[in-house]
Amino acid sequence: MALSVGAPTAQAATQTTKAAANCKASGDRYYCHNRAGAPVYSRGDHPVVIDHLRTTYSWFVCRKEGAKNNNSPQHPTRWEWTKGDDHGKWGWVKDGDIADETNPLPRMKGFFVSCPWNL
Repeated sequence: MALSVGAPTAQAATQTTKAAANCKASGDRYYCHNRAGAPVYSRGDHPVVIDHLRTTYSWFVCRKEGAKNNNSPQHPTRWEWTKGDDHGKWGWVKDGDIADETNPLPRMKGFFVSCPWNL
């Protein structure tokens, strides 16, 4: 008698991956596995989609803990700063769209200060 096991949900797969791998530093960038097509959001209290990540391995420069809940089970208020693939716009990606653990990324310093990278 064979057992049938369903495929894990995307959320479960992300949680498993986060426990297994960290984003990798290279110079002033951190490379992480992410969801293809992940939206890149504008800054502010009412972020809107301004770009997308088209690859599944992208670079990020820092992270911030924000008030907006991004529905990430691991870090529900964490966002990462990067440059989009479609239009080259800088913005924030929800932590839940990144499969790797993002703790290695530097934290944004100060309330109105950009990431510790000269944009």
